[in-house]
Amino acid sequence: MPWPLRAQTSQDNSVNRAGLTNATVAVTQPPPAAAPAEASDSDGALSAALDKLIPLVGIVMGCSIPIVIVTAVCYFNHRKTKMLHETVRAMVEKGVPIPPELFAKSGGDWQPNCPPGGNPFQTVFPSQPRNDLRTGLILTGLGIGLTIFIGSPGAIVLFLGVAFVFVGIFEKKKSGPDQTAKP
Repeated sequence: MPWPLRAQTSQDNSVNRAGLTNATVAVTQPPPAAAPAEASDSDGALSAALDKLIPLVGIVMGCSIPIVIVTAVCYFNHRKTKMLHETVRAMVEKGVPIPPELFAKSGGDWQPNCPPGGNPFQTVFPSQPRNDLRTGLILTGLGIGLTIFIGSPGAIVLFLGVAFVFVGIFEKKKSGPDQTAKP
C-alpha cells in the first residue's frame, strides 16, 4: 500500500498576475523498506545455488540413465526367466512332457541356423584365417591419419600397423605361395 504523499510549500506564496499562487511543492516519499534489499540478497544466494546445482543434476542424470537402462533390461530378463521356470515347475508337477521349443529363444532370433550346443557366433561370424597383412595396412592408414590430425598418439597406431605388415609379409614367405591366406 503506497504511503500518502505530503506536500511541502515554501514560505513565500506570492500571487502572480493571473491570480495563481507560485508555490514550490516538494513531494517526499518514505524511505525504502528493508524487505526488497533482503529479497535481492536471497535472489543472489538462490541464483548462486542454482548455478552450482544445475551442472550437478546434469552430471548425475547423464550417468544414471545408462544404469537405469541396464537395470531395466536385467530386471525384465530375470522376470522372463523366472516365469519360464514357474511354467516348467508346473508342467513337471502335473506330469506333462516339456517341449524343447520352450527353451528356444523366442522373438528376434538372430542365429536361426545355430546348431544345438554349437557356438552361435560361428553362424553369424564364420571364422576366417588370420590376415596380418590386411590388418597391418588398415592400422597403418589409420595411424597416418591420426598422426596428421592429432599428432604423436597416432604414431602408436602407425607403428602397430607397420609391425603387422612385416608379420604378414614374413608369414606369407614362410608358408609358401601355395598356402596363402585368403583375405
